[in-house]
Amino acid sequence: MERNCHAPRMVEVLWGKQPKQISCGGFHTAVITEDGKVYTHGGGEHGQLGHGDKVNKLKPTLVQALEGMFVSQITCGWSHSVALTSDGKVWTWGNGDHGKLGLGNGRKYSTPQLVEKLSPYRVVKVASYNEHTAALVEPYDECGNGLLSAGMVGFGLFTGTGAAQVTSGFLHDLRNLVGDDEFR
Repeated sequence: MERNCHAPRMVEVLWGKQPKQISCGGFHTAVITEDGKVYTHGGGEHGQLGHGDKVNKLKPTLVQALEGMFVSQITCGWSHSVALTSDGKVWTWGNGDHGKLGLGNGRKYSTPQLVEKLSPYRVVKVASYNEHTAALVEPYDECGNGLLSAGMVGFGLFTGTGAAQVTSGFLHDLRNLVGDDEFR
């Protein structure tokens, strides 16, 4: 049964699992444990919990689709989630409107999806907020350029040395990432 809680309480499901990071979205929460496992709970109506359904979870539940991967960072937007694995890959799920999942469409996904357009890069940090997502990548060319972002302003990609040089190839890649030919 769902009910409000007006005082802090121990999250017993996570007892002994050594949580190392927590992120809160609009109606959901994600936790990474020391062993790189992801647990989510809260509202799941957009698939943002990653359990293959659109059901609310009252207790933290293991995201089984990420089993076998070591998740190093998690971030939650209003209705989506983003995981960064130790090998620099980005996985997104939940509400994909405005291109915020970086999958080239506005669909909803209830299980983690690899952001293929970021595969050529080694992502080192991810961030998300209400309707967008950004990824910080290691420099990928001799100039140290490489940035893209997703959501209402596209899927953001940044390098540790600055923003990407805007070339026609870069704009083509960004349009494909966001899934909008009208993106400028």
